[in-house]
Amino acid sequence: MRWSSLLLGALLVGCSGGTSGSSETEVVATAYPFAWLAGEIAGPDARVTNLVKPGAEPHDVELTPQQVALVKDAAVVLHVKGFQAAVDDALDGGEQGLDLGAATEASSSDPHVWLDPVRMQVAAGAIAARLSSRDPSHADGYRS
Repeated sequence: MRWSSLLLGALLVGCSGGTSGSSETEVVATAYPFAWLAGEIAGPDARVTNLVKPGAEPHDVELTPQQVALVKDAAVVLHVKGFQAAVDDALDGGEQGLDLGAATEASSSDPHVWLDPVRMQVAAGAIAARLSSRDPSHADGYRS
């Protein structure tokens, strides 16, 4: 009985869908590549949530009221301005937004920064810097 409970618990944690870590630093990503990159940088020191469900079209994302609240309350929101109108509306110029398009100097005609490894490297540096400024106690981990 004990082993089955442990196995069930491990499965539930493994299938939690889009979050990692357990600290209070909340990172919201607006596309899977940003969520993956943030998870690699943050490790266990921040919780990363992807707003777009697996298989969903990120270009046409519509946010639920709960997701809008998540965006407004997050420490960092990884997005590309102009890529998802609903996210831009939810951010409403808030300081939590980190525009990875601007950070990587992506053109407005092609916001898909994750397709370029050099831009993703620049994005990684921008994410690490923003997380370090929001959560200085884990800055060394974010930078490494």
